[in-house]
Amino acid sequence: MVMIEHVLTALGLWLLVLLSGALAGLLIACRVKRENSPILTFGMITQVCFIVFSILIILLLFKGDFRLFGFKMNLNYTLQSLIVSLLLASIMNTLSYRLFRRVKYEPPFLHGNLLLLALVACILAPLGEEILFRGLLESYLLIHTSIEVSIITPSILFAIVHLTSYPKAPGRILILVIVYAFIMGLLTSYYLSLIHI
Repeated sequence: MVMIEHVLTALGLWLLVLLSGALAGLLIACRVKRENSPILTFGMITQVCFIVFSILIILLLFKGDFRLFGFKMNLNYTLQSLIVSLLLASIMNTLSYRLFRRVKYEPPFLHGNLLLLALVACILAPLGEEILFRGLLESYLLIHTSIEVSIITPSILFAIVHLTSYPKAPGRILILVIVYAFIMGLLTSYYLSLIHI
């Protein structure tokens, strides 16, 4: 296969998981009563589907060779990634606060069950997104394309997908979301590529 065909295959697999996960989340969230946080229910179901569907694709299409798809750990890189991510998140959150403290906008997912929000934001979203974006998409690209393509492509998609969490946000906030998610995507993609090398 030519590199462009591999990129298209990776994007097709990613889109399959993304859309089927979102559809499952939407169908279930529509059945949830309004006071039970349908937005958070949607997020929770979607992230669980990202995990399950990504793993199923790896099992069915790639004979379950999870080590090829980033399911291995390097303690040194994991600690480096964690420290750099926390520092970057602190800088970006401080910058966001200073730039937008007078802007009157709250994302819709902030209104709801705090425990469910914590579960989605701190556990399910990181797991679901990393398995989909790094585990399935980036790892496939690392195996079949160049390191640059495998780092930049998931980072761009990661940034774009995060816009969906901020409907009706002012343009300045959307730009910050894209930049922040893209930088975090580059960082996590870089560390995954080190494990593959």
